[in-house]
Amino acid sequence: MQNHTVTSTMKMTAATNSTSYFRLVAHRDVMIAHIILMTSAWAIFLPVAVMLSISNSPTRIPVQLIFTLTNAFGALLGAVFSHQTPELYAGQKHSPVGWVGIVSSIVWLALTVVPKDDVKKSSYSENCQLYRQSYEALLRSSHSSSSESEHEYAEDDLDSIPEENTDKKLEQPDRLSAFTARAIYSKAMAWMASKYPLQALQILRAIFDRTILVLGFICIVTGVIVFSGSFRGIHVFNGLAHSIKGGIFFWYGLLTFGRWLGCLADFGWAWNQRPGKAVVGSRAARMPSMEFFESATMCFYGVTNVWLEHLSNTDGAWRPRDLEHVAIAFLFFGGGLVGMLINSVSLRKLTMAHLRSLINRRTNTNTEADQEASLLPDQLQLSINPIPAILLFLLGFMMSSHHQPSKISTMLHMLWGRTFMVAAFSRLATYAILYLRPPTSCIPPRPPTELVASFCIIAGGLLLMLSNTSTIEALEYHNLDAMFIFTNVVGLTAIVMAWEAVCLAIKGWGLKQ
Repeated sequence: MQNHTVTSTMKMTAATNSTSYFRLVAHRDVMIAHIILMTSAWAIFLPVAVMLSISNSPTRIPVQLIFTLTNAFGALLGAVFSHQTPELYAGQKHSPVGWVGIVSSIVWLALTVVPKDDVKKSSYSENCQLYRQSYEALLRSSHSSSSESEHEYAEDDLDSIPEENTDKKLEQPDRLSAFTARAIYSKAMAWMASKYPLQALQILRAIFDRTILVLGFICIVTGVIVFSGSFRGIHVFNGLAHSIKGGIFFWYGLLTFGRWLGCLADFGWAWNQRPGKAVVGSRAARMPSMEFFESATMCFYGVTNVWLEHLSNTDGAWRPRDLEHVAIAFLFFGGGLVGMLINSVSLRKLTMAHLRSLINRRTNTNTEADQEASLLPDQLQLSINPIPAILLFLLGFMMSSHHQPSKISTMLHMLWGRTFMVAAFSRLATYAILYLRPPTSCIPPRPPTELVASFCIIAGGLLLMLSNTSTIEALEYHNLDAMFIFTNVVGLTAIVMAWEAVCLAIKGWGLKQ
């Protein structure tokens, strides 16, 4: 009886929010063209352009230009549609995010002319020397012209009248300002030719290469929200929570699959042995393990999410359901902190200080046998930290049994909760395989269990995003069940993983160029 009442209430709420761009018939062809162009720009052209830009391929410029033009034309159609139709979503943020995307794409296109780190250092010194000589020549010419003018002024001063003397005194500051302007301009050109602004532009380009995909994801998500009319009123906090948390897991799954394909192997993040400093450089050799960053992210989530769980309540009061979410936040804070400490090299040295002191006291470390005895075992050369996997398993277990106001909501939470549990079991199986057979090469071993983990994390993240109140109300209103969402999500997950593999192959092709 209670579930029937809740279902009826959801249908009434969905009916009141049924006025959306999805149901708008006028100018539908313009909206369809806008959706096709923006999806093509952000989901097809942008990933290819990013891979080519990271690999510094010569074909990156035309692909980035195609992306920028497609994005701009799609935004123009969106502006035309908004001008010709009434505003059905007050306070929507899709348009501002879209304009940020346009500006970012133009800036990114301008940064594509910045050379990568493989520019020869000799060019720096040649440019610096060239502009330094130019600056010194300008300085000498300005100084000589100023001295000649002062000498002429001194000779004419003996025979000139006071009015002319006054005029020459007025002209002297103009000569000084012109000389100062030339000197400042020459110094600025010499600084621009140095390596420091080029390094700053290279860093800015690297930031754009690795963050503009997230901006595209935000553009697509906000577009879906506005088009469907979701997250209205008090549902905005529930929708934001599910979208942000699910989006994080979605990108975490993409990162996991990328690691399986060999990305970040130079940091030792592809379950491989970390290459030496002579191969990857000192910066990559000092990089913490991936498990450390996973634990740090979970710890940060736990700290920031403690006081945000009751914002969707109309009266601001704390309820038992809010306290359950707060307990999960404390779990992530404490578990993430434990994971960071486990991966801390300093903590490992301190906890082994007693053993090392015994070795140094009772053995002669000059012999080869004693040196081998003091080395760490092979398993410690690879970061094996099950804490993030345990936290993921506990999150899935609790959410799969979490009480929800409707049957569909309970089913959706159970689906993504169990999906996360499968991902956690797969990660633990990966650690078991690597513990029994540690990697002996810097080549990524590609454990098959990580394929299962990445698929489940991506699908679970999408299911988490779609388990918000607005989506549940829409499913109830249209008499759809949770399996409708699940089947579409797993199909989309397979397509996304296939497209990611193709994009990384394009990156490898660009590196060969």
